[in-house]
Amino acid sequence: MSRIFITTEFDPFHNGHKYLIDTLKSTYEDASVICGMSGAITQRGDFPCYQKYVRAAVSVLAGSDVTVLLPYVYASQGAEMFARGAVMTAAYLRCDKIAFGATCTDMEKFRLAVNTLKRYETRMILTSYVSDNVPFPMARIKALEDMTGEDFHFLYSPNDILALEYFRALDSLAQEIEPVIVKRSQADDFDTDSPFISATKLRNQLRLGRFEEVKEHIPYELYNQAAGVEDFFSSAGVHTVEGYKNIFLAMLIGFNEKQIELASSCKTSTARRLKTNAFLIRDGVNEYARQMATKNLTVSRIRRTLIDAMMGYTKDDANHFIDNYPDYAMILALSERGRKEVRELKDAGVNIITKPADGYAQLKGMDKRAFNLDIRAQDMFDIFSRNPQPHLKYTPFVSK
Repeated sequence: MSRIFITTEFDPFHNGHKYLIDTLKSTYEDASVICGMSGAITQRGDFPCYQKYVRAAVSVLAGSDVTVLLPYVYASQGAEMFARGAVMTAAYLRCDKIAFGATCTDMEKFRLAVNTLKRYETRMILTSYVSDNVPFPMARIKALEDMTGEDFHFLYSPNDILALEYFRALDSLAQEIEPVIVKRSQADDFDTDSPFISATKLRNQLRLGRFEEVKEHIPYELYNQAAGVEDFFSSAGVHTVEGYKNIFLAMLIGFNEKQIELASSCKTSTARRLKTNAFLIRDGVNEYARQMATKNLTVSRIRRTLIDAMMGYTKDDANHFIDNYPDYAMILALSERGRKEVRELKDAGVNIITKPADGYAQLKGMDKRAFNLDIRAQDMFDIFSRNPQPHLKYTPFVSK
């Protein structure tokens, strides 16, 4: 039996995600779809709009078979680490395929990029462009085009950048896993007739309280079913990193530069810049991140640095987990078919955790370190949650 792995944030789960799952189910009729989902903190250095438990339940109600937690140590990091975590999760769960969306569906183009980037000459050209203050994404495109004569401008799209990192991770970690690309729709503006709207635009609308405008772009009733309420979007609070500005300010004042610099996402010399300008964060986290950003230091990376410092996730931690996957899979939601998959995985030696409290008793060393960061991330999310969950006693949602 085939298992297809999807890495995602489902922030929020929308029609495009449903389309991806439906496409995989119709193309690979006998396959199970297993989702690895970010939990309480996302890859862009933000908090998801809604609780991970609701998002995971919606994904299963929409057709996935199992949704597991993508550990914080990968879910909160840049594209390379995020992709490596996704591929290692897929391998840990004995998946034979990994699926993702991209605007470019030419796999040979991605493989050419992977092999070209391994070459010493490419790295020298790339370094030269970066030294000339060319932003890294464009520098990489230019280096690839100089070396191959091919057009790689599609790699300016965030989704295709992540797709490239999936191919790189598969090449170095799990060549036995087959990549599956589902073409992403370009129609993602509210002035189109397309049912597919980008998650970024949906988050913006949700955070402005424009719930009616997003209803047709999300499986609305599944949210109500997952949360067990009549009107989820009118009762659930919408999370955002902006709520944490005073926590970050207190941290920047209280930490010394070395403590900030230890954070996994912190680049050399960034700590002093962040601490010196700490009080600017009173104007808002995103505004602060924009002011601190440079050509090669993105807004997302600034936010990730703040969160990593707050969480105590260090470069030493990241250096360990980049090649060593923590020995557990935390199940968030599953279907009846998913129950069978989980039993088979458990029989195959996968350390299945269905109740977070069990992780404390089962795990040791760096595995427990990763698990503790997952729990700490949820605690941070719950600071401003309207309905905080007793997450140590949580058991997976089961779709009947």
